[in-house]
Amino acid sequence: MSGFEWLFGAGAGGTAGATAGTTAATTAATTAGTTAGATAGASAATYGGLSAAQWAQIGSAVISTGAQVGQNVASADQANTLANAALATARQEEFVDRRRSTALIAKQKAAGAAAGLDISSGTPNELLLDSAYNAELNALNIRKQGRFNADYYKTQARRSKAQIPGLLFGGLLKGYGDYLKV
Repeated sequence: MSGFEWLFGAGAGGTAGATAGTTAATTAATTAGTTAGATAGASAATYGGLSAAQWAQIGSAVISTGAQVGQNVASADQANTLANAALATARQEEFVDRRRSTALIAKQKAAGAAAGLDISSGTPNELLLDSAYNAELNALNIRKQGRFNADYYKTQARRSKAQIPGLLFGGLLKGYGDYLKV
């Protein structure tokens, strides 16, 4: 049997057998776990000229690859959830900071007016404008930090998803290597 006959089958019956065995092992791996994958691989032993042990090894490689892909998908989903939470937290903190700043500026206006100062011009007005400017900068910094945190988590999600094709190819190579060992 040549190097790729395990994948494409040996002749007409071999192709159908290899496809059925691989499909059975993959389906069992995703639905019933390791034991079912080995059982499905063993039940396809008469197809494609492969023994039950060979199908079990190939099924095992498919199962471990499926588990790794599943972990990466779950990691990406979790990172996306954390990114959304970071944005929501930043929006809430920004809202609270703006309310706090508004109350502080109102307190400064009341204190200036109670002291008998004209708060619509001169130094008291400059102080109020500076307070409003600093409050806005602080609110924008809170928003920016929330976006930085969300971008970090989104990058983690993209990295997890980007690893999936390599995991699948590595699983294919592992299955082929396991086939060659038998």
